Amino acid sequence: MSETPSDTIWIVTDETPQISIPEGAKGEISIGRDWRDETLREPTGSKGVGDAVKVSAQKLEQEMTHFLQVVGRLFSHAEQQAEAIAASQIR
Repeated sequence: MSETPSDTIWIVTDETPQISIPEGAKGEISIGRDWRDETLREPTGSKGVGDAVKVSAQKLEQEMTHFLQVVGRLFSHAEQQAEAIAASQIR
């Protein structure tokens, strides 16, 4: 099945990165394939845009779902720690 324009989303990044990762630091954890493997770089025709990639809407949805699951687990873990600390202070 070929993609229609509504099946893809352009992700545009700033010309200057907002953060930088020091050399030798572990900047990312990758499980499975990287979504960037499935992107297609194309010129945007806009001046001042640093970079743009065309991403499958379905793939972006999958990755965002995974991201939200990870964030949910982080909040759950933080809540458990906060409850444990609160319980230990009551005693």
